[in-house]
Amino acid sequence: MGPSATARFYQLLIENCQKQGLKNNDEYPYIVIYNLPVPDLIADQNSKEITLEMIIAGLKKLESFGADFIVIPCNTIHAYIDTFRKAVTVPIISIVEVTVERICAKKIGILGSKTTMKEGIYQFALEEKGKEIILPENMDRVSDVIKKIIGGEDEKEDELFLIEEIRKMSRKGAEAVILGCTELPLIVNGENSPLPVFDTLSILAECSVKEVCYR
Repeated sequence: MGPSATARFYQLLIENCQKQGLKNNDEYPYIVIYNLPVPDLIADQNSKEITLEMIIAGLKKLESFGADFIVIPCNTIHAYIDTFRKAVTVPIISIVEVTVERICAKKIGILGSKTTMKEGIYQFALEEKGKEIILPENMDRVSDVIKKIIGGEDEKEDELFLIEEIRKMSRKGAEAVILGCTELPLIVNGENSPLPVFDTLSILAECSVKEVCYR
């Protein structure tokens, strides 16, 4: 999906393998990265049908390569996770599901693309667990910042904007914030955020490596 987020995801996979004690080259798992340049669904869904067709074709390719399981390091596209799971027999680990399992906070903020917010990808799962949700005040600009990160055009003011959005969530009672787009951890993290963060990309990488090691 997003090239920069995918590059970071691969690095996180390697780091998590090392945390599991892997040292020699032949100890690392087989990993197939299929970079898929799908149309943008961050702000709207005008290209939804062609995007879904491309992703399903990509999933089937990974299945044909012999993958034991598949992960998609993109939050927005998980609005269609049920469709993807029906398209292949290989298990798909959901970035949303593994993130929600980690959350103990009662009141949680969510930063993500406009489509992620509108589709309620995290809201529905969290509300089922009795969580209270706080969304960003300026969803359009959050989506614009995500697009800029993908294009390598993000600036310091974009980081400051996201941090201020998190501060606003904190003032409304949020105890932590979900970085619900895999590009966001590239400029916001536990060091500069006013609230504890759930880095969805890091969580997915950790769960992926554990899935390999425990098989």
